[in-house]
Amino acid sequence: MGAVTTPTTCGERKFVSGQPDPSPQRTGDRLTVRAVIAGLMLVVLVDFAMIYTEYVVSASSTNYSHFPIYTFLTFVLLVLVFSPILRAVFRGRGLSRGELFAVLSMVMVAGLIPSNGLTGFLLVVLGTPFYFADPENRWAEFLHSHIPDWLAPKDITSMMWLFNGLPPGESIPWSVWVIPLLWWSLFLAALTVATLAIMVILRRQWSEHERLIYPLVQVPIALTEADTGPPVGRSSPGHLLSRLLHNRLFWAGGAVSFGVLGWNMLNYFLPTVPIIPLRNLWFDVAYGFQGIEWRLNFYVLGFAYFANLDVLLSLWFFRVLYIIQDGVYNRLGIDTGGNEDQWSYGLMGWQSFGALAAMVFWGLWVGRTHLAGVFRKAFSRAEDVDDSGEMVGYRAAVWALLLSLVFMIAWLHQTGMQLRLILAFLLGTFILYVGIARIVAESGLLYVRGPMSAQVFATYLFGTTASGLNAASITALGFTYTTISQGKGLFAAGLAQVTKMGEFVRGNRRGLFAAILAAFVVGTLASIAFTLYYGYQYGAYNFDTWHFRWGGVWVFDDTVGKLRNPFPTDWQRISYMGIGVGLLAVLTFLRLRLPWWPLHPIGLTVNCTYFTQKTFIAIFIAWAAKLIILKIGGVSLYRRSIPFFIGILVGYVIAVMLSTIIDYFWFFGDGHYIHSV
Repeated sequence: MGAVTTPTTCGERKFVSGQPDPSPQRTGDRLTVRAVIAGLMLVVLVDFAMIYTEYVVSASSTNYSHFPIYTFLTFVLLVLVFSPILRAVFRGRGLSRGELFAVLSMVMVAGLIPSNGLTGFLLVVLGTPFYFADPENRWAEFLHSHIPDWLAPKDITSMMWLFNGLPPGESIPWSVWVIPLLWWSLFLAALTVATLAIMVILRRQWSEHERLIYPLVQVPIALTEADTGPPVGRSSPGHLLSRLLHNRLFWAGGAVSFGVLGWNMLNYFLPTVPIIPLRNLWFDVAYGFQGIEWRLNFYVLGFAYFANLDVLLSLWFFRVLYIIQDGVYNRLGIDTGGNEDQWSYGLMGWQSFGALAAMVFWGLWVGRTHLAGVFRKAFSRAEDVDDSGEMVGYRAAVWALLLSLVFMIAWLHQTGMQLRLILAFLLGTFILYVGIARIVAESGLLYVRGPMSAQVFATYLFGTTASGLNAASITALGFTYTTISQGKGLFAAGLAQVTKMGEFVRGNRRGLFAAILAAFVVGTLASIAFTLYYGYQYGAYNFDTWHFRWGGVWVFDDTVGKLRNPFPTDWQRISYMGIGVGLLAVLTFLRLRLPWWPLHPIGLTVNCTYFTQKTFIAIFIAWAAKLIILKIGGVSLYRRSIPFFIGILVGYVIAVMLSTIIDYFWFFGDGHYIHSV
């Protein structure tokens, strides 16, 4: 596994990232028509499977993570099952590594769209403000006059059918959705193009100059290396079955994850069988202090093993510091405001957001030479800047970013939003998107949530008094929760992984850019159609998800609450943001000046979030296991242990697939949430 990320020292300061083999012999790793067609077909299939599993079967939450489980399952089946079959049937003409990564890139985009990605929040926010309005919540009084006709459907009957199901003899009222979804599609397209352009611009800085290791991509790299073998001739036929399947450690890892989950599945039918506890066990620290939750997620554990030791240490260490800080505040009676907003964590959230902003802008400063070259290439065609290896040239990327930003500003202004709020909202969005994408690229965290939303940042920056933001602006800002995506930064982290995967597609990488945009269009249309169809068929309020049950109502209750109880600029929150900036600066200085300094600044940026709370134990176990392995056997033992952790991941996704099949046949509509955060 020569290209798999490997440490150069036991301290793990530097890694050799998985890179595509530069050999000219790998000419088979090109983007092909069959890969694009297969990718688009799988985009629709994956979107359907995710929506049907979560909304109808109620089996699992499929895309909280930045590597959705059905995306990974699809890739595993392609590599370990379908590609070997193709090679056997067509005498060695299976899918090449480049084709596999092209398909994975497209399916990655698809996996980020349904439910907790985009369309769940989009449809519930658009369908809520008129149907759920009543005299008690006073939405009509405060909001309705500020909602343009094109922004959301106003047909109350159609929305009632969406949330409660169609009455007999009625058909789905597709027409009421056409105009709002058309306008929202334009905004979302601009947002997606801008995000992809940013990730293209930053790829070389992150991947080649700073050598971030992209742990989420290292697993597909290892799988395809094991499958295709060393490059020989025009293609890499490999073996009928992957060499990985002949590795005992791979099977041992799979036995651990599949065995534990398989044992717990027996409890579905035999309640007397004791469950092996994987979640919902709490260990109290002290009065006033948050407890530590035992929540062992094998999916997190497997990917986290590929991250740097200092990153893993930082993630769990700063979580402990957050528990201590929050507990001390509670014992002293200091109100941090942690319960005032669904998408923030009070003063601690502002502190972490300040650290995140500092990390983003420090990263831009570190990459200033590269960025200067990008903009010289865009505006003066600088011959010394080579962008031939990118999915799209720097000139096109920069202009796509600028034009998308102009369009989004104009679009948001048409909703009634004031210009200063637009700029603050887009700034907060940029910080979150780039920050979360960087964290995932460097840490391999499957579940990363921003410490605060861009909406909260912009609102408290200006306040809602007469001298602050007006009612039309606050109302329009509420509708931007269509893109909240559980605070995951929407598509940014996934697209950052896609640009890394693009390194393994040779030749026509510009075609990959078009294929990814096609996957976005097809995936969005399919996801909207499937969600509306099953919403009208079963009643979306019956979907056992937060966004359809409570999310839409919360958005507009919160919006009206800010209008009914106006407040000025909150300088206390902003001061804590400044504290976060200062702490990040100190940690960065120590890391640069002291070679032995063990703490990475990343931990400070997400230590207060819900996702970090849920993944704490898995991250700690990954850190401890990797530390012990490196201390005992060094780099050699670490590399030999990689199949074990890949086996954990493969065994886990196969178990989740089996559990979903069981739920479909025996527990339809009342499935088991075997996979979540």
